Amino acid sequence: MAILPIPTSWVSDCMKAEALKRIIDEYAGDPKGLPDFLSGALREIGEIKRRLFCQELRRKGFEEDYRKALASVGSEIASIRSDCRHWSTTYYADASGGSDSSTICDICGAELTKSGGLAK
Repeated sequence: MAILPIPTSWVSDCMKAEALKRIIDEYAGDPKGLPDFLSGALREIGEIKRRLFCQELRRKGFEEDYRKALASVGSEIASIRSDCRHWSTTYYADASGGSDSSTICDICGAELTKSGGLAK
C-alpha cells in the first residue's frame, strides 16, 4: 500500500509522525477503511494517554499525602522527645578522636547537646 502523506495537524506532542506511519503500515484492509482505522487507533492512543494522566495525578496526590503524613509523624516524634526527661543516656565518643561525639537518650532516642537539650 502506498504511504499517504501525514498532515502535520495530526501530529501532536504525544504522537510522532513515525507512530502514524506504523499505524498506517499495520492496516491491511481496503484503503477506503483507513480513515476509520486511523480514527480508532487515535482514540485508543488518546484513551491510553488519558488513563496514564489520571494515574499520574493519583500518584502525585499519594506522594503529597505521604509527605504530609511523614511531616506530621515527625512533628509528633519531636514533641514526644521534648516531653522526655532523658533520665538514661549513653555517650558515644568520636572514634577518630575528633569532635563528633554524641549523647543519645536511651528512652526516646533523641540526640542531646552538651547542655542536655535536644540537638537540632
